[in-house]
Amino acid sequence: MYSRKSKDISEFDVWIEALLNEGYDLSDYTYDEMYDLYEEYDFHNLILEYLIDEGFAEDFDSANDMSHYMSEEWLSHIIESKKWIQKAIKKPGALSKQLGVPEEKNIPRKMLTKAAKSKGKLGRRARLALTLRKFH
Repeated sequence: MYSRKSKDISEFDVWIEALLNEGYDLSDYTYDEMYDLYEEYDFHNLILEYLIDEGFAEDFDSANDMSHYMSEEWLSHIIESKKWIQKAIKKPGALSKQLGVPEEKNIPRKMLTKAAKSKGKLGRRARLALTLRKFH
């Protein structure tokens, strides 16, 4: 039915399940539209995380600005070498636990924005949460 690799579909399904578990209403999207959003989100955030983690940018905003001027070769290299984002959502509730917020409550945006400036897992999880809020 779909030409996507079974591994990709499995990671995609985990992402969709996590969105649904978080209470996101995805009823306005077809399967293909959601997969396109997943791929677009995946590639863009892989690039931003790389720029921050490797010290090319200090924060999400500067990484986003820098990403618009990168060569196709550099973008391809990053996408091929960094696939961690697809695994990031496999631990639902981890960000809430790190921030000390009960899982059944929403993490305040201000707290997420502050955490998003952090390096490592906390920053990654917070940036992912901020991006996923756009689906609400």
